[in-house]
Amino acid sequence: MRRRRRTVLVVVVAVVGLVAWLVASSGATANHTSNPAGSPTANHTSNPAASPRAGAATGAATGQEQASSGAGPTDRNPSSPSVVASLAPWHLPSALCRAGAAALPGGRALLLGGLFASGASSSDVGVLDLETGALTSVATLASPTHDAGSAVLGRRAFLFGGGQAYPVATVEAVNLPTGSPTGSPGSTLGSSPTSTPGAGAAGVVTGQLPQPRADDEAVSVTGTAYVVGGYDGSTGDTAVLATQDGSSFTTVATLPVDVRYAAVTAAGGTIYVFGGETAPGGTTLEYTTPSPTTSPPPGQQVALVQEIDPATHTARVAGYLPRGVQGAAAFDLGGTLLLAGGDSNAPGTPPSSGSTIWSFDPSTGAFHLVGHLAVPVAYAAVVVEGSTAWLIGGEHDGVPVSTVQKVVLRSSS
Repeated sequence: MRRRRRTVLVVVVAVVGLVAWLVASSGATANHTSNPAGSPTANHTSNPAASPRAGAATGAATGQEQASSGAGPTDRNPSSPSVVASLAPWHLPSALCRAGAAALPGGRALLLGGLFASGASSSDVGVLDLETGALTSVATLASPTHDAGSAVLGRRAFLFGGGQAYPVATVEAVNLPTGSPTGSPGSTLGSSPTSTPGAGAAGVVTGQLPQPRADDEAVSVTGTAYVVGGYDGSTGDTAVLATQDGSSFTTVATLPVDVRYAAVTAAGGTIYVFGGETAPGGTTLEYTTPSPTTSPPPGQQVALVQEIDPATHTARVAGYLPRGVQGAAAFDLGGTLLLAGGDSNAPGTPPSSGSTIWSFDPSTGAFHLVGHLAVPVAYAAVVVEGSTAWLIGGEHDGVPVSTVQKVVLRSSS
């Protein structure tokens, strides 16, 4: 009996030991295959939640893929530069819009004419210190004007046409100030603080346009000024005029669409005309999409880009804006063409100013959202100083303003 009990006990102990060994072996195998925490490689590939860095990278890649797959020509493009806009800490002495402008060395801008909040045209020519906001009157135009194309030829700033009570054909020039109020060294216009024209200096009429033209723009390219767009009070003007002296003019191209209040800039010898408004009576062209051909109603803002090649005497529609716009600001900043602000509203409705800043790629015709103005504005005077563009005055929803904004490219670092 005792021997039988001993045998049973041995068998029980053996069975228990066998069971314990099987359980231990099974647990070790299960832990190795289903618990990736024990394997660094398994943890990286199978359990990204345990690795914050891996998870962040995965999420970023997914976001980029989603943005890329849904990106249209007007979406923000990761490869496009972005810009930062801010308000200057100072204001103009009074609200001013639709003025001509020219960049001066030493962080200054020359303002010519314009429209006051009272509705009166200005005859003043002033030098604006972009650092302090000080505005000094240096000359007086032969006659007050606004909405005139402005450009620099040699050592003079020109105004081409413009509006008073009606469009005019007058071409007027003022000498560029030759001194720097701060006496800053290296000025290409001189260094004597006393060589700036006095307030009594007067503008000089240099000639007449072939016909009256207001609401036009002008741009200088390698010593030639080009007058673009505008209208004579009843019909739009499609002739692109060229001059080297402000006295004699030749027609170098014809716009496909007559526009006034367009935004105009130049890059690489090519002139770009953004948006604008068709003159009363309308015109016929594909103006919002590549097809079909349609007729805009009178006063319709157009959503197209017109490209002028002075060398070949040709002009064509080169692209389409995200929306119709007039009174926007166009400028080349660091090799990037930018279009900022402007009014977008249906004919016969109150002006509605925008703050969007778009970049334009001439090689593809695509627009990309790159930033926003600090304050929505249209009809601002624009100067570019180094890597900064200044939008001076303008209108907000049709009301002249005294604010000044600067736009700079965002650092990629």
